Amino acid sequence: GGGGANAGVSSVRILLVGLSAMLNEIISSAIEAEPKMRVVAGAPTMAELGNYTRRRRIDAVIFASGDQDFEDHKIAGLLRVNPRLCLLAVDGRDNRAIVHFLTPSRTVFPGLETATLTAAIRAGTWLRRG
Repeated sequence: GGGGANAGVSSVRILLVGLSAMLNEIISSAIEAEPKMRVVAGAPTMAELGNYTRRRRIDAVIFASGDQDFEDHKIAGLLRVNPRLCLLAVDGRDNRAIVHFLTPSRTVFPGLETATLTAAIRAGTWLRRG
């Protein structure tokens, strides 16, 4: 059996929803470069997204900023269904990402470079580790 220092550490599971092909490729590449992060395949409807993320143990959902499916009241509803979820809105035009938490908090990350994206994912998923 065994297991070293990282034996109990699981990877951060990320779902990409409704992104353009270009953003999807950029973000997938950034996530694949990180050993403790992985993209989970799936395309649930918005109505089932909350329960889907709970069942599949999704840690973060990344979506396009301004997506009508992710208006503030819908984000609040998703976070009530799955409080451990990190919702990360990415904006290709403004080159930034915004993390939404269940607590009334959000953090803006300027730039969509690999290091910034992975920092935003880590910031949004740190609460689940507590």
